[in-house]
Amino acid sequence: MRASGFGRYALSAFVAVAILAGCGAQSQVTTPDAMPQTSALAMHADSGKSWMLPEAKNEDLIYAAGDGTQSYVISYRSGALVGTIDTWAQSACSDSEGDVYLAAPSNVLEYAHGGTVPIETFNLPGTDPETVDCAVDPTSGNIAVTFFASSKESVAIFPSGGGNPAVYYPDFDSQFCGYDSSGDLFVDGFGAHGAPELGELPSGGSTFSDISLGNQNIGGDVWSIQWDGKYMVLEGITNASATLNRLAISGSSATIVGQTTFNADTHHVRGSWIRGGSVLLPWGSRHPRLGFWRYPSGGKATKVFTGKRFGRISSLNGLTVSIAPSR
Repeated sequence: MRASGFGRYALSAFVAVAILAGCGAQSQVTTPDAMPQTSALAMHADSGKSWMLPEAKNEDLIYAAGDGTQSYVISYRSGALVGTIDTWAQSACSDSEGDVYLAAPSNVLEYAHGGTVPIETFNLPGTDPETVDCAVDPTSGNIAVTFFASSKESVAIFPSGGGNPAVYYPDFDSQFCGYDSSGDLFVDGFGAHGAPELGELPSGGSTFSDISLGNQNIGGDVWSIQWDGKYMVLEGITNASATLNRLAISGSSATIVGQTTFNADTHHVRGSWIRGGSVLLPWGSRHPRLGFWRYPSGGKATKVFTGKRFGRISSLNGLTVSIAPSR
């Protein structure tokens, strides 16, 4: 089956990021310290070519994958657009060195932090492959990619630095993937009648094992799965809300030990990204937003970036935060 949940939601998502706007508990953006938003920047943004402000290399950056033609690079601090990459991507992931991986339709492209030219290309096997998601093993630097090819939902794991991948086949329609701190790979997806599924490939293992979610309510269709430093966090989404489920995994079962919800009208919500005590969440189509919440408490957003000053809205298929390398 073609990636059902991804097809239902991800390709119709829209977001762009710029000035912070808010009320109540949300903070109000100020822009004197933001990177320059000049006419030259606007010209770059409309050119359709890759570009990056030189200052971006010294900033922590949000990489927002794709609107059908480009991927966007945004200052984590100010919300300013600081670059675009002329690559459409389904999702994005990053490693501890700040390198970013964009899961393009048939391959994965690696970029140095603040760079616009790929430093490595990972080509997927099979006939007409289509990527869904990627994740980087913190223990080895290997890159896992969920993808559809040759009538199968598959997982490819590339060795760090390139080379041919090992390919695995979970017992369900795989969607999103994430590693824990020990190098164990977790993949979510859909089983019979759209039921949420979870599988684990232990570090050094050769086959996926199923992890039962039982009848627990994850809050919608499965979406991103990521490590928060203590738990694997499985995101459930509907068209109007997101729930982050903290999972305690023991043997072949997973128990929800806590949930993060968001007190906002997050219509057309998409995949989240956890960074320390914060979580980023994009939502919206005609009026796109990217909000910051305290993690794991959720509730009201602490700040919200909006896309008005870009002049165009942008769709978002996935995001990651790239940490600036030590200088």
